[in-house]
Amino acid sequence: MTTKTLVAYDFDWSLIDEDSDNYLVSQLSPLLAQKMSELELKMQWTDMMNQLLGELSASGFTQEHMDKAWSRIPFSKDMIKALHVAKEANADIMIISDANTVAISKVLHHYQVSQLFANIITNPAQWREGKLVIDRLVPKETPHGCCTSAEGFGHTCSVNMCKGREITRVMLEGGYDRVIYVGDGANDFCPITKLRANDIALVRRGRVLSKIIETPSTRAQIHSNVIIWSEAADILAMYRNLFRSSPEILERPAALTTSKEAVSLSGN
Repeated sequence: MTTKTLVAYDFDWSLIDEDSDNYLVSQLSPLLAQKMSELELKMQWTDMMNQLLGELSASGFTQEHMDKAWSRIPFSKDMIKALHVAKEANADIMIISDANTVAISKVLHHYQVSQLFANIITNPAQWREGKLVIDRLVPKETPHGCCTSAEGFGHTCSVNMCKGREITRVMLEGGYDRVIYVGDGANDFCPITKLRANDIALVRRGRVLSKIIETPSTRAQIHSNVIIWSEAADILAMYRNLFRSSPEILERPAALTTSKEAVSLSGN
């Protein structure tokens, strides 16, 4: 029987090796990058980025400047190989991200992987009169209402997006037998709590999500297998094992982890 698999990625520091928002601003305007570090303490992130993009345009930076900056974002060759391994095994691949449609599409297009993705859920963005405008995925007027929280971190979902709600909807609509979720940030905690015992959460070492799941009370909210990874090469090795005809990773799921312990792909 064919296993219907969904591979869902966060974008920043999960699929790519950078934060696409920070990278764009720092590459184009160090002055605005400094302002960004001040504004992020006062403003909602998506609203802040919308403001800063307007200021970049007012400073003379064009769509061409931004496209060139996004084309330089680090995207590991091993991660690209991993995407092809999953796609060749007929897995559906998607992105759930707090970035925006324009940035993500430009990066995927530059690295020639757009065709590998079945779905992208993120904040909508479009060019209007020479300015890139970003809107919240979930409008301020209609909050998503998610209350998922982690000890020491509070509510982990951003106000403009509940990734847990999004992944749950996709899982139900797609009828997937297995879901692999790749994430690194605080807002990736909610979606991995929605995974089932046969699913896999791939958590990046040294990032916020890996720290969140160290606490027993937060680990108790996770029911899936959990694997800690460091580099894209870890993901590639895991996919090559997972998607082969008789993968060890499926024959012996207990060898991965339970909801109480995590396994490291790198062995560190």
